[in-house]
Parts: sequence; C-alpha cells; structure tokens
Amino acid sequence: FLWWLGEMLELEEKEFRMEPSKVKEMGPVSRPAGVRVSRGTDHDVYEHHVDAQYAHYQREIAKHVDLWCAAEHLDSLFVVGLIEMAKGIWRELPHGLREKTTVIEEDLGWVVSRVELEKRIEPFVERHEREREVVLMDSLLGDSRAVVIGIDETLVQLQQGRIRNLAVVKGLDGSLKQCVQCSWADRTQDPACPACGGERQVVRLREVLPQLARRYSVSVEVISGEAARRLQEAGGMGAWLRETAKKEYAQTF
Repeated sequence: FLWWLGEMLELEEKEFRMEPSKVKEMGPVSRPAGVRVSRGTDHDVYEHHVDAQYAHYQREIAKHVDLWCAAEHLDSLFVVGLIEMAKGIWRELPHGLREKTTVIEEDLGWVVSRVELEKRIEPFVERHEREREVVLMDSLLGDSRAVVIGIDETLVQLQQGRIRNLAVVKGLDGSLKQCVQCSWADRTQDPACPACGGERQVVRLREVLPQLARRYSVSVEVISGEAARRLQEAGGMGAWLRETAKKEYAQTF
C-alpha cells in the first residue's frame, strides 16, 4: 500500500504459500513464532523447511520493497505484521532503507478490507508524519544558505529549475497571474509577463503549484500540525535548493 496525502492506495497484493507437496507429505504444523516443538524427524525436517521458506519469503519481499521505494522515491516505509515476520523483512532491507523504516507489530489476520487496515495503521502513520515534519522544518528554517523561504522567492526559484524539494502549508492558496504563452506565474500585478511580455490570466496557487512541481521534477511536502504553524509564520512555503543552486547561492555571499 502507498500512503499518499492522507489516503492509502492499494498497489499490489502478494500471498505466501507453502509448497503443496510438503503440506500433503508432512501435514499441518501450528506453533508460535520462534518456538520449536519436538515431534520426530519428519516434523523437524518440515519445520526446517518452513523456516527456510519464510527466510526466502522475507528476502524476496525486502528485494521487492527496495525496488519499489527507489521507483516511488519514498521518504518513509512501514512494515506491519507479526513481529517475527516484520522484523525478518526489516533485517533483509539495505542499511539506508532500514534507517527510514518503522516496524509496527500488529496481528492483521482479522483485517478483511482496506478501510479496516487503514483505520488500524493510520495513528502510527500520522504520528510519524508529524514528527518527520518537525524535523523537516528544523532543517528548512534553520539553514539560510541552502533554502528559500516565502511564496514569491520559492516560485521564482522553482520556475528556474533550482529547487529540489518543496514544503507548503496544507490548504495554502492564493491568486497568481500566469502567462498564457510561456506559463510563467507569480503574484505581481503587471498585465504583461515579466519573462516574455505575453498576456497573463488569474489562476489559483493550489492549481498551478502541482503542475509546476511535476514539470520541474520537484517533490512536495504538505505540512500540517505544529510544523505548519512555524512554516506559516515564515510565509507558508519554502524549499531546499538543488546542489548546483546551493553552490551558486553560496557564491553570492
């Protein structure tokens, strides 16, 4: 599942199954995770096989998750389930991905719908997001050389391709004027575009900002809670500059 703007989106489902031949040969085995029960050679062989299958399953999930996180550029990962399985998957993740992964111990055997699953894990995700946003604001508002603060300067840097990541207060909106020819947008009231001299029309910030972010391949952090209050006091919007922009920015001082 992908958690996006407060909503959980189902992307793919995979199911773990024991090899039918082994189940038929050995019969069912039920035991708590990590507890081995002596039941004879056949059952010992079967339990070793179960352990090997689970280890293989954990490696495969970790590999799949690693590729998925890289493709989606995810900032955080949650592994939810019985603790032995969840931790087993976590241990197989690359070190860098483990650092931004949270393991949540939850027995999800009773969950029968996406809505129920979302209700179960939403408090964990929300708490994690609020904590992460506070850290982001500490970084954004505490650095005067590698960032830009405020709507006007952020829009300029964004449209010049200098921004790497952008943070905006949830619900922030306002009027802009956008050129009908080159699409340059800002809050100035000039009837002619400052970039090309073309005609301009009134547009909404919340409509234009996602379009600009996609055009310049910029990730957007929508900030809530206490972190949003701090960002609102600083102008409601800010951004981290790309590496090349950081160097140029530093040379001006």
